[in-house]
Amino acid sequence: MIEANSGLHGLELFQQRAAEVSCVPMDLTMPGMDEARALASMRELCPDVRVVLMSGHSEQELSQRFAKLSLDGLLQKPFRPADLLDRVRQAIAPSMGYS
Repeated sequence: MIEANSGLHGLELFQQRAAEVSCVPMDLTMPGMDEARALASMRELCPDVRVVLMSGHSEQELSQRFAKLSLDGLLQKPFRPADLLDRVRQAIAPSMGYS
């Protein structure tokens, strides 16, 4: 697991270690860089990166707001660790040959 304390830090780590990353669980509110910019930058480096967005907003609102960003999953807060694990597994399943 690679952890970052801001959007900018996350992008820097992703630039350095993209080959190690299967999925990016990303919080909607990040200091230093908004999620849309961070996601667009990551997708420029690695178009197939899987991203799961976590937020306290409703899934319907997030789906509409981020429809053009091609998210691989949404997770509404609060959630249990098992919920995050399930959502990440669902996001990476196509790239891992799972159905």
